[in-house]
Amino acid sequence: MDSRDRRRRLIVEVLAEGPVPSQQGLMAALRRRGVRTTQATLSRDLRDLGIVKSPRGYLSPEAASVAPGMGAVGTGTADPEVMLRRVLSAYLLSAEPAGTLVVCKTSPGGAMAVAVELDRHPPEGLVGTVGGDDTIFLATPSDEAAGSLAGYLLELAGLA
Repeated sequence: MDSRDRRRRLIVEVLAEGPVPSQQGLMAALRRRGVRTTQATLSRDLRDLGIVKSPRGYLSPEAASVAPGMGAVGTGTADPEVMLRRVLSAYLLSAEPAGTLVVCKTSPGGAMAVAVELDRHPPEGLVGTVGGDDTIFLATPSDEAAGSLAGYLLELAGLA
């Protein structure tokens, strides 16, 4: 295993233990495991691994959609709609239809957690997602589907 693969495996292991509040904290945890890295390399690793920055700190995408006391999505411990409701209520600020798209705004760093959950269990009418830091574009097959999807997401988030 090369050093990049080992470093990334260790990042996943560290985050499996719980959120890490900062990149400096993650670098310190890696140093304790015998791995030294630069901030630029760590940032690239986090991006490539799909690591999410949440209000609790850095999390794996799976952990970002897990509520306290619940197992990871896909383990059969929670209904997909319940998990989607939790991640939307934590991060979603707005969902506006724009033609066949829905433009979702989230708190900073929240778009990836929402996009991952939507990709895992796409609601009816969702064709695909493109997520950034605080904005997600959701593709739908029609203007009507976009309006319905926006309304559904706002309802789940408790914003309707």
